[in-house]
Formats: sequence, C-alpha cells, structure tokens
Amino acid sequence: MSKSTDWLPGAPKTSSASDYFRLKDLKDYPNKSADLRIMCPFVTGYEGWTEENKPVRGMELESFSKDIKWRVENGKAQTPKPFWATVVWNAQAGRLQVWSFTQATIYRQLYDLLDNKKWGALNAYDITLTRKGDGTKTEYTVVPNPKEPLADEVNAAWTELQEKWVGLEALFTNGHPMQDFTTVPF
Repeated sequence: MSKSTDWLPGAPKTSSASDYFRLKDLKDYPNKSADLRIMCPFVTGYEGWTEENKPVRGMELESFSKDIKWRVENGKAQTPKPFWATVVWNAQAGRLQVWSFTQATIYRQLYDLLDNKKWGALNAYDITLTRKGDGTKTEYTVVPNPKEPLADEVNAAWTELQEKWVGLEALFTNGHPMQDFTTVPF
C-alpha cells in the first residue's frame, strides 16, 4: 500500500503569522521600520473583530450579520472599518506577506504617491513604513525609496505565488490568501 500522501497529496499550508505583515509587529523591527514592495493592486472592504478575536470581512457593510458580537474596547463595541489589503515583499523578513490595514492615514499617503506623476505605480519602488508612538498615539509614515527594478529573487517568488495561490479575495471568506488553490476543498 502507498503512503497516504500518494493518495491525497498537497496538504494545505497552515496559516502562519509570517504569512502576514502586521503593523503592530513594527515595534519589534529595527528603527520600527520595514521596507516593503507592494506587489499587486489592493482589495478593499470592511473588517471587524468578534468577541472571539476573529476577523470578519465583507465587501459592503450590509454584508455583516446582525448577530455578530463585536469585540468591545474601552466599553464600546467596535464596528467594521474600511480595510485595504495587498501582497508585499518584506525586505526584513525576506518573504512575501499579506498586508492588511485599516489606517486611513496610511491609505492617504499611498494614494498621494500613486497620484504623484513622479512616483506613480506603487509596485515600481519600495516604501519604508515607520511606526511612532503607542496605543491611540501611534502614527505611521510612508516614505518612497528610489525606483529600482524588482530583484530576481523577489520576482521569482512572486511569479511562483501567482501560479498557485487562492488570491486576496479569500480574505472575504475567512480563507488564507496564500493557500495553494489545489488544496481548496470543492
């Protein structure tokens, strides 16, 4: 008899924190900064966190069930906020990661770069994202780095991921965007 992997190959990858770039982790980075290359257009929607500390995402606010019990912070139930998500190459981690954020200040800084004819497409250069402060006093700054071609190793990793991944839309179904599409149950 063959090994079980001969019969059912391609076990799904387990979700790993390293598959996600989290803003809160910047406090542990040198200078509280990370160099990121945005790899693809963003998906956007709304994100809320349940009492069980689980994310729930939807494309529209109306898509959320009225029965969801939202996380309570400072005595107030938190409601879904707009979010933006993309894939980035994190130079410090040396890997592709999903980056999802709700901070409008980051969005506005990225939009300004995209709208500026000297910078333009967000995948043509790295950005340095820096965190300052803590709690409600946390601020993020986005600084563009000089334009340069994508490194061969980054391009190879991105090409490989695009050939097999489920995609960012998996965020709307509580899936893992980087999961190999051949492992998704039908």
